[in-house]
Formats: sequence, C-alpha cells, structure tokens
Amino acid sequence: MNKLAIAIIALLIAALVGVLWFRADRLDASDLAEIADAQKRIEELKRDEAPAATAESSASSEEAEKQKEEKPLVPGQTISNAELARDAQRALETESEKAAPKGAPPAITIVPNESMPKETPEKFTVMFETTKGDFAVEFHRDWAPNGANRIYELMMIKFFTDMRLFRMVEGFVVQFGISGDPMLSRKWMNSNIPDDKPTQSNTEGMFTFAAASMPNSRSTQVFINLGDNSNLDRMGFAPVGKVIFGMDVVKSFYGGYGEEPSGLQERIGEMGNKFLDKEFPELDSIKRAVFIEEIIDMDAVAKQKHEENLQVLRERASGSITLGVSERAPDVFRVNFESSRGMFVVECTREWSPNGADRFYTLVKNGFYDGAKFFRVVPNYIVQFGLPAKPDLTGKWLTSYIEDDPFKISNTQGTLSFAKPNRPNMRATQIFINYKDNPNLDERGFTPFAKVIEGMDVVNQINAEYGEQPNQTSVRGRGNEYLENEFPRLDGIVKATIAENLAPASADAVSSAPDTNAAAATEAPVASEQVAPPAESPTAADASAPAEPAPATDAPTAAPAQ
Repeated sequence: MNKLAIAIIALLIAALVGVLWFRADRLDASDLAEIADAQKRIEELKRDEAPAATAESSASSEEAEKQKEEKPLVPGQTISNAELARDAQRALETESEKAAPKGAPPAITIVPNESMPKETPEKFTVMFETTKGDFAVEFHRDWAPNGANRIYELMMIKFFTDMRLFRMVEGFVVQFGISGDPMLSRKWMNSNIPDDKPTQSNTEGMFTFAAASMPNSRSTQVFINLGDNSNLDRMGFAPVGKVIFGMDVVKSFYGGYGEEPSGLQERIGEMGNKFLDKEFPELDSIKRAVFIEEIIDMDAVAKQKHEENLQVLRERASGSITLGVSERAPDVFRVNFESSRGMFVVECTREWSPNGADRFYTLVKNGFYDGAKFFRVVPNYIVQFGLPAKPDLTGKWLTSYIEDDPFKISNTQGTLSFAKPNRPNMRATQIFINYKDNPNLDERGFTPFAKVIEGMDVVNQINAEYGEQPNQTSVRGRGNEYLENEFPRLDGIVKATIAENLAPASADAVSSAPDTNAAAATEAPVASEQVAPPAESPTAADASAPAEPAPATDAPTAAPAQ
C-alpha cells in the first residue's frame, strides 16, 4: 500500500516538474510549496517502509538459519557434511570458552520417618535444614554404636526441629542439641547413653556427642568440628558421623555471642527458644532434620554434561558422529520381561509419556536391561531397576538424559515410571514399578509410560531382603560384579524383548496388592543420576552443666561439653 502511494505522489511531482519546465515563469510561491510538501511526504513514506523491509529480511534470514540448524537427524545417522562440521567447529569454539556451570543446589530424596526401619541402620544420612542453608551428615553405626542409636532415636521423634545453634566457636566447634521445647528437654536431660570408644578422629566435619567430665554423660547435645580437633580423641569424644555436604553452611553460623549462651544451658533447658530468642536473637536455627536417601551433586552433573557437550562437538567438527538418540516407539507396544522369578509383561502407551516411551523402547531394543538386577525393593511401595549389568558396555546411556513429559496418568499399582533426581530433564535409564497406588508421586513429576498387564504376582515376589542397601555408585561403576558379591540373592532380569504382537492381556493382568512386599513406604523413587553419586556434633544429659574446660595443654578453649 505504501509503494502505491509513493508511485502516485511521484507522478504528481513529475507533473508539477513538467509544469515547472514548461511554464516556470507562471509558478508562484504556493506551487513551489506544494512540490516541497509532496517531496517531504515521499521521504516520510520511505522511512516508514525501511524498518518493515529490514524486519522482513531479518525474519527471512533467521528462518533460513533455523531451517539450516534443524536439519533432521535420525537415530544412528552418520553425518559427514562439511557445512555441519564448520557449524560444529564454531559452536565448539564458543562452548570451549565457557566454564562448567557452578552453584546448582543439590538434588536430594527425603525419606519419611515412617519408611525407615525400626532398628538403627548401619549407615544413614540426615539433612539439616537451617537458616543459613542445608548441610548433610552421614552416620555410621560401626563408628559409635550407642551414639548412632541415640541419633536415630532422636530423629524418629523429630527432636532437632526448630532448634537453636547456641554455641559457635570459630575454628573449633558449633554445638547444639537442647530442645526449644522445655518439656522435651526435661524428658531427655537425664537420659544418658553409655560411652563409645573413639574409632575416628575429631577432624573437620566430624559429628560428635558432647559430654560432661564424668563417664557415660552423653544425652542429646552434639557438636560439629570446624577444624582439626584430634586432641579431643584421647578425651573420649567419639565421632559418630561426618558432614558430607554443606560444610560451608556449618562454618557460616552466627558466632557473635561467643561462649555466653553456652554458659546458660540451665536457663536454655528451662525456658527453651523463648529465652534464646529474647536474649540472643541473632542465633541461627535448625528448621528441621530429615532422613535422606542420597544427595546428587548437581555441579558434578553439570560439569560432566559440559564435558560431554564438548566431546560431541569435537566429533561433529571432525566430520562424523553417531548420535545416541531415542528411537520413536510405536503408539502401543509390549515388552516381555523374563526374570529370575518368572515372566511378566508390560504394555507401553506412547501417548502417556512420549519421551519416556521412546527411551524405554530404544533401551529394550539395545538389550540394555538384560541381566540388570532389581537393586532397590521397598515393600508396598516400589521396585526399582535400570543400572546396567556391565557398565563398560552400556554405561554410556546413564548420562544420556531425556526431557520431562507432561503428566497424563497417575502412578497407580503396576504402572512403570522413570526414576529421576529432584531436577528437571534428568531421566536416563532407571525405572520403577509401583507396588501400590502412589498418587503422591504424580505432583513430583513422575510420569508413567507403561503398565504391567501380566505377571504382577511375579513382580510382587521379587526379593526384598536387601531393601535399599545396594549402593548405586558401586552399581554404576561395577555392575553385577558388585551386586552378586555383596547381595547374592537379588532377583534380576534375564532378558527383556519387544513382543511381536499385541495379543489380548489375561483377565487377571494386574493382581491385587502385593503379598510379600507389604511394609509401608512413601519416599520418591530417585535415580542416582550423576558422575559420583546421587544422585549423590554433643547431647544434654544434664542441660544445666556448663562446658567443661579442657586441659590447657590440649586446647585453648573449652571442649564441647554439656
């Protein structure tokens, strides 16, 4: 439309110029003004037209680049294209200049108290959520059996909830363990435990019980060593755990009050947080302490992903690369699992979870699950598998992640979902089967892609005696060599194959609630999706007792005591 207007105005100007040429002596001021006005309008229209033309040209250029970049790549395709290699080289130069991302929060899996065993496990991990951030401690029963039992006992009653960190001595210790609830303090203040002989040294990060100078005086107060305090070893302080994540958080707790709160333990025990909040309002707090299954160092994951991207770009820049991408699965297909307990069949519906279905289909076709063990069995909750029997042959898939799928159907009994850490787009190979309806997993992003249609009774019989003991780091590194040596009675998959046809499922496809796996559990199934997994302190026997000073030759400050 603008071009037409310009043409019309140009014709008018031409006519006026013609008049000027033939009858210049008859043009007056108004004629000249009309010509100048017409020329001005043409210039304005040209200026208006230019941005649109530029935008259109830019859009066309961008679309061309996009089409160039979006050349279809099929599974297993080998690329030997000079143009793509040049693009990859440019991308490699850009990517090489970047550092691996840092500062990502860890991915964790919280285990509800109801899911923990009645007896103290040989090893368990606790995440302490504080006003300065989170830190995690791994407890070892063989280091200090009585101490580990007491920590576990306190955790089961949520003793550490809303607790102040009342003693912070920079470079020495941070101490806590007096309940903010005076009634709870009175209940536990004289509940002492026998001493443990130190088997570990009080080095930085070690978690130890505080104690008075008399034997068997440990109760609820604990401390974390902020430096090398090995001089405390011969004084009988027996470490029971170690900070495995968040030591920077531990060192950042407020210490402006020095030893003053520590000398008022009797008042703290009598009045709890009411007293501390009034007299020492800047103290940091433990919001809550929870059992966790594992911690995934997301910085390590990001670093590995960065290195993998660089390697892929190097291969592309060299002129050829074989892409390990998921093959598109049929809309509906079935997989026969031959296991050590018998046969079961799952039916996959791609519409439920397209990315998940495609990955599952590809892994089964490549024999990934053949020989894999059911390494995690939580009765009346889930059974989990998907770490390769031979990592050297199939381990490349463990860090080949797929994008999340939107939620379609619920995690009902017999459905299969990919396990994943608490981060987006981190599904790879691990899968779990729901032993019961687990709708609490729906909102956490676990999207079912298939369902057991035959042999749920077989799935129910999978050996659960080892529970969650197998270490995923060791499985990832050593595969079945580790599992068969340490957990010889684990059940496993003999072979998984794509069914040739879709014969009707039997009427009793999915049986009733599991029989052998009947204990309650509600934590989220989480895969140890990382380079090196994941994922990845004194008691108040007498809260009124002041800190006992250590011998001058041993320490310049008071030993952690109650």
